Amino acid sequence: MRSNSRMKSTLIDRIDKRLEALGITERSASLDATGKPDTIRNIRRGKEPGAEKVIALARVLQCPVEWLLAGEGPLPGPVTGPPAVMTPNVVFAPEVRVPVASEMPRDLPVRGIAACSSGDGAFQVGADVVDWVRRPPLFNGVPEAYALYMSGDSMEPRLFHGDLVMVHPFRPVRPGDLAIFVLKDAADEPEYSFCKVFQSDRGGIVTVEQYNPRMTREFPRDRIIARHRVMELRDLFGA
Repeated sequence: MRSNSRMKSTLIDRIDKRLEALGITERSASLDATGKPDTIRNIRRGKEPGAEKVIALARVLQCPVEWLLAGEGPLPGPVTGPPAVMTPNVVFAPEVRVPVASEMPRDLPVRGIAACSSGDGAFQVGADVVDWVRRPPLFNGVPEAYALYMSGDSMEPRLFHGDLVMVHPFRPVRPGDLAIFVLKDAADEPEYSFCKVFQSDRGGIVTVEQYNPRMTREFPRDRIIARHRVMELRDLFGA
């Protein structure tokens, strides 16, 4: 199974290849892509970029998004002459089309803030919408999909305080996946949730993991009423 840290290191490898091929600095590429000088530096430190940042970086680095994310598709060739002209919907190769912001409606609800604290870490996925964000292609036709803002540090370096996660309520949760677990202790008590990494489901016990501090927790399976998968960046483009 591909680990998240490995995905990040190969993403940086590909960014570095394009920086070298284009003869530009990571600070310059970061500024051109997002207007902030530390975008690539933050990826190097382990912070996973959002979908819009990856699209912007792919444009600046003149390569397909699919190649930048996963090394899939044609490897960008040597750069000669002036930088290629980018149309709004094409990145590097005319046959590779990725969505731009105007094609992703801002209608995905943010259902609250997930407390990734080093303590109990429980939170509630509220019915009230605290914000609206752009809907990636994977969530088209999934009105039950939602997003959450992370609060705290228990999932670092996979998730950082303030990160936005996008949640698919119907995708299967596999070992190693980050997920929102919705629990209920009794019929007359309110639901509550945790954002953790799923490890196993055996003998009526569901085991999950957090990173900071590294520890595992166990929940009786009959108390878990839902498992909602947090989607990885590459999944959001419809993989």
